[in-house]
Amino acid sequence: MAASAQSLRVTSAGALQRLWRSSLGKKYVMAITGFGLWIFVIVHMLGNLQIFLGPEKIKFKKPVASTFANRTMWISGLIIFAFILFHLAHFTFGWVDPEFLHMEDAAGRHDVYRMMITGFSNPVVSIFYIVSMGLLLSHLSHGVSSLFQSLGLRSKKTFGFFDKLAKISALALFIGNSLIPLAVMFRFVR
Repeated sequence: MAASAQSLRVTSAGALQRLWRSSLGKKYVMAITGFGLWIFVIVHMLGNLQIFLGPEKIKFKKPVASTFANRTMWISGLIIFAFILFHLAHFTFGWVDPEFLHMEDAAGRHDVYRMMITGFSNPVVSIFYIVSMGLLLSHLSHGVSSLFQSLGLRSKKTFGFFDKLAKISALALFIGNSLIPLAVMFRFVR
């Protein structure tokens, strides 16, 4: 029995809709966006670690088994989202402290160094950032490993590698991002 031409026709829009409606499709979206967020957080931390090089170096430039982490992904995800909104309101948009938008160094550039020192001099803000980085560690330690599973790259043979990659990168991000407010609070950078 021959199939009609109409039944064989699959539009890309229809395929995308079917993929989105499936739980697997949603996992692909989470995996891909999670991978992008993971890369962004790494690059963001590396840029911010320049605070240890002094004010001249940090300049604004334009442009599985059920675990605690697994069970709390949606909660930590929402809290991390709230943290991201606060982080943007605090340092990027200047809504928390409008003075940040007007800080300039001697060369007339946006003074990111002084903005970070001023912002993290508030212990409440610093502790909030460190706690948020702890939640990000928990979220990424599960999420990074899961994204490789959702993309079909994790198997019994590669599980250990991807699990270690997730945990090591999450811990490195926690340590790197937490060092900044800690260094300001304990006056290692001024």
